[in-house]
Amino acid sequence: MNELINSQKNVLGISDFLQNAQTYTQENFPDLNIENLFTSAISGSISTNFWTNSILDLAGQEVKLAIKLMITVLIVIIIHSIFKAIIENLGNHTSSKMVYFIQYLIIVTLITDSFISVIDLTRNAIEEIVQFMNLLLPLLSTLMLTTGCITTTSIIQPILLFMISFIGNFIANFIIPILLISITLRNCI
Repeated sequence: MNELINSQKNVLGISDFLQNAQTYTQENFPDLNIENLFTSAISGSISTNFWTNSILDLAGQEVKLAIKLMITVLIVIIIHSIFKAIIENLGNHTSSKMVYFIQYLIIVTLITDSFISVIDLTRNAIEEIVQFMNLLLPLLSTLMLTTGCITTTSIIQPILLFMISFIGNFIANFIIPILLISITLRNCI
């Protein structure tokens, strides 16, 4: 059975796809071997332990970053409260307003920094999804050709290429900038 799987991987171009997929998954899942996963999926013996642990690790990292941001904002608020209490006891209300605005600027800067990192992650994810879909397209075309769908393959391939590029570019170059502008204008008002 392994010989049949290996021969089909080479004939249909799945080996190249698996090697390219390995480069995409290496950053987040360094222990994952795509070829072993593919072989185990075909034989019907996929273990869900690896996926559960990997997803929990990724979620744990994001939760740690969110908790770190919340603790930083909380520390800024506590320091502001202490300064405000000291300044109000001294009777200087203009300094109290200045401390409030400084605290507000620090919190907005922290939140904006985390928002910008989320936007960068979104853009990178969109670019990688578009590249990954472009890698999948020749494999899809090959599989469709081997099943005898010659006309469908010749019609669908250009349409899929156009839609993948259009949707990825539309989100990256139109939706995300509009989102940034609306967030900026909402914070200014």
